[in-house]
Amino acid sequence: MTILFKFAVRNVRRNFSSTLLNGIGITCTVLILLLILSLSRGIEKYIVERNIQFENGALTVELSKNIIRQTNSKQSNVFFERLKKILEDEPEILKYSFRVYPPNCLLYFKDNSIRINPNGLSDDDIPLINEMFKSIDGSLDLKSDKSILLSDGISNEYDIKVGDQVTLMVQTADGTINLDDYAVSGIFRYTSMANKDKIYMRYDHAKTLYNANLPSKLNVQVTDMSQVLKIKDRIELKLQKLQEQLLIQDDSIVVTSFYDGLGLARSLSNINKYSMMSLAFFLLLISFVGIWSMQTENKFLREKETGTLLSFGFSRNAIKTIYIYESLYMSAIYISIGVLIMIVTVKIINIFEGIYLGDAASFAFGSSIINPVLNFRDIIITVAVAFFYPVLATFLSVRIPKNNIIKLLQNK
Repeated sequence: MTILFKFAVRNVRRNFSSTLLNGIGITCTVLILLLILSLSRGIEKYIVERNIQFENGALTVELSKNIIRQTNSKQSNVFFERLKKILEDEPEILKYSFRVYPPNCLLYFKDNSIRINPNGLSDDDIPLINEMFKSIDGSLDLKSDKSILLSDGISNEYDIKVGDQVTLMVQTADGTINLDDYAVSGIFRYTSMANKDKIYMRYDHAKTLYNANLPSKLNVQVTDMSQVLKIKDRIELKLQKLQEQLLIQDDSIVVTSFYDGLGLARSLSNINKYSMMSLAFFLLLISFVGIWSMQTENKFLREKETGTLLSFGFSRNAIKTIYIYESLYMSAIYISIGVLIMIVTVKIINIFEGIYLGDAASFAFGSSIINPVLNFRDIIITVAVAFFYPVLATFLSVRIPKNNIIKLLQNK
């Protein structure tokens, strides 16, 4: 076995120029496969983390307008206190925060009216803005009184700058109209069409503007994500009893978990992964044919060497094994190069805050900026594929002729 491998190493080094093209094909296949897998994992990670950390939490308790509009109702206040007690009594709930989402809102600036989606954030959630978004101008901490944050999409389209005064007009929870002036304190880079038209403001300001003393929803974080569904079941059971006691409509409270958004994240990830895999398959097929052709040509060019090895007592299977070792040795070199390039590339991409794919990409990927995520399992799968297909091409293409040794030595 040792002498056969030495033959293989010598042949690869001696025929470096002829194996270079196929080696580049193997490296490109590794790069494409790892890029596709890392992007698909990046898409899933972005959507899941964004949902859990910022948008919805591990669990979300949504309150209907029917409850929110009862702003002066004693029943409403009793309900809210009981709801918080239910959450606080659950030992695996780490914390919860309030959000207000006025559903119908217009932003007025100069002669422009812009439909927007206001998001009122509690104090605990405001620091997360700096983790989720990159500041383009101003500050994202919402420390200024009656201030808002808006995306660079709105800012660029309507020429709104930090320090400008805008007017927000909303339909309140009880159906009336309310409006107030706010200063733009910060502009963030939006990462998808979903947050292009969102503005962020303090919870108490949004609550006053919406004319409600209850939040639209509560985002709940838990200590153990594996227990989310069990926690959800317990909370739903307690809330059902609370609704019966206070005679609240059954559809007034909805509890959802991050798993409800996880299906979307995985669907988006898989759709993009399998669609991009067609490119990788095409490249792999070209590389497979290239290695097949190279090994077929090598077989004829090296018939004298084959005859010599047979005269030395090597079996035909042993000679074929040399070709397979050559394929494995060549693959190991160029696979290592591909994996190393991809690891460095992913690190550089993430240092520079991801790949910007354009605004339209957010419809396909869930975000216009993707941070690829390399997974050890994906590297193992890619390496296995990159080793397998050159060996298969070699195995199928190399047939040691059964000519007698003299004819092989004469190359006939």
